[in-house]
Amino acid sequence: MSEPFKNKLQAKSFRAILEKLGRISGFVPYEFSRKPGSLKDICKFKATEFRQFLLHTGPVVKKNILPAKQIENFLLLHCAVLI
Repeated sequence: MSEPFKNKLQAKSFRAILEKLGRISGFVPYEFSRKPGSLKDICKFKATEFRQFLLHTGPVVKKNILPAKQIENFLLLHCAVLI
């Protein structure tokens, strides 16, 4: 998100994802060890937060925000890790 990559997340998309994460954080059950954190603190994420984003909250918050190709790539990674 801070590096100069070709597919860097746009600020508008980033804000939309942050907003969705904020809205769903109140609905995360107590079985999860942590509430969804802000992506602004991604450099401080622990493995459990990455896993929760990849397997649970990421597919929900990225839907209808990112381009179709990026969603497809994220969902392929999601399925591969889940299997």
